Amino acid sequence: MAVLLFTIYFINRRREGWAFTFTGLHIVLTQIAFFTLMYPRVMISSTNPAWSLTIYNASSSQYTLGVMSIVALIFVPIVLAYQGWTYYIFRKRISAKKASLVY
Repeated sequence: MAVLLFTIYFINRRREGWAFTFTGLHIVLTQIAFFTLMYPRVMISSTNPAWSLTIYNASSSQYTLGVMSIVALIFVPIVLAYQGWTYYIFRKRISAKKASLVY
């Protein structure tokens, strides 16, 4: 809750970077709290608690995890490089000064 109050404070002070950072922090902390409260369950059964999906019966096999690790090692750097290239190409297209002239 305090993170959202800081976000509002930074929005009112026109500190967009800090407001964005604290909004992201709020999302991360909310997810951490949610999954910490549910641990070790992934999905709780509404009919019978014994039928809940847990991290143990929801996990993939060792082979699948190995294959996906290799795929991730190959494609995550490609995606990050593409994101960096996109940021580099569009870095000077819009500024706050030009955007304010539209209104």
